[in-house]
Amino acid sequence: MKDLNSFCNHRLTSSLHSNEQGVSTVEYAIIISSLSIAATIILVFLGAQIEGSFNNLADTFGSAMDAGGDSGRDGGGKDGGGSKDH
Repeated sequence: MKDLNSFCNHRLTSSLHSNEQGVSTVEYAIIISSLSIAATIILVFLGAQIEGSFNNLADTFGSAMDAGGDSGRDGGGKDGGGSKDH
């Protein structure tokens, strides 16, 4: 009888531990889905502002690259050399 009681206790405790792992998985799934819903809502309401900010940033980098020209990439201008002593 003692062996049966020990066996039942072991089965009960092991099944409880496996159920806790399933609950943790469900909790993580709920957290991830909540975060993705929140991100979607934020992007819907702030999408135009975010797009404008990225466009301004791209324009700034584009004008900086145009103003810089090719000098500095290969050590001194478009001729490819670094010195003016030809």
